[in-house]
Amino acid sequence: MCPNPFYQIYEGAALLAGALPYFVNTSAARGFAIDYESVPASVWQRTQLLYTCSRRIRRAASCRWTSGNACSISRTGTGS
Repeated sequence: MCPNPFYQIYEGAALLAGALPYFVNTSAARGFAIDYESVPASVWQRTQLLYTCSRRIRRAASCRWTSGNACSISRTGTGS
């Protein structure tokens, strides 16, 4: 799963690994926030990799999956 717009290497890496990328559109109107709630449950069930880099995130972040398929994000680095 990848935010759109995205860095082309994300798509290329997924395709080289044999994956079928799913793109989540972002927009300036939403501040380039990724709307993960718009992703169908069937896509989440087969998701193996989630790119969280977007124009909205200006510093590194990691996502740890918890019970119930929730994602706990911790931020590192500097910036806003």
